[in-house]
Amino acid sequence: MIDSHIRSDHEIFPNMKKVAKSGSSSSNYSSEQKSVSYNWEDSQCACNPVLVADDNEFNLFTFKQILKNNYNLESDGAFDGQDAVKKFKKSLSCCPYRVVFMDVNMPVMDGLEATTKII
Repeated sequence: MIDSHIRSDHEIFPNMKKVAKSGSSSSNYSSEQKSVSYNWEDSQCACNPVLVADDNEFNLFTFKQILKNNYNLESDGAFDGQDAVKKFKKSLSCCPYRVVFMDVNMPVMDGLEATTKII
């Protein structure tokens, strides 16, 4: 029975609907240069709330489609850690990403180093 071992995306990402629907909480992001506090309730921004970083084009496309089709979330993509860091830092000037999904093994800069730079 293979079916008993297959988990739905709702089981894997149980809080994703909260990310899609929440707007009343204030999120705090910090970087080496500055600290940003952002109130999502007052947002008129059209920026995407999710960043997906993966060097595999198929994985990136598939994950973005799961977010879009199942959770009605648009997302930005990055093909390596350096691009993910650049996009995250750029998002701080407008609407910071609420969630970042980061692959570990990527060219240029791996996911662990990129995550360290983002945090």
